[in-house]
Amino acid sequence: MDLMTRVCQFDLKGDLINWWSEDIRQRFEQKAYCFISEYSSIYVPEVNMNLNGKNTVGENIADNGGMRESYRAFQLYVKRHGEPNDCHMLANIRSNCCIL
Repeated sequence: MDLMTRVCQFDLKGDLINWWSEDIRQRFEQKAYCFISEYSSIYVPEVNMNLNGKNTVGENIADNGGMRESYRAFQLYVKRHGEPNDCHMLANIRSNCCIL
């Protein structure tokens, strides 16, 4: 997988070195394939085709991570301040296997 080449072969300083254990690499691949499968199943009627989850997997993982952190921040807000009055935007959130 091209994504694996980009993420696991460079250390914090940007040096080319595979610093992941085999177990971590396999777990990452499983989760990445979940994203690929999930996004490849999305049909776009305007172009009469499905998304190509393999081409967008890096962006999809990053977007999912941003959503995860936003949700954690919201949970912290609720813990400190209570539930906000207007939560209709949360009605469409669903959980799936792609949460890292």
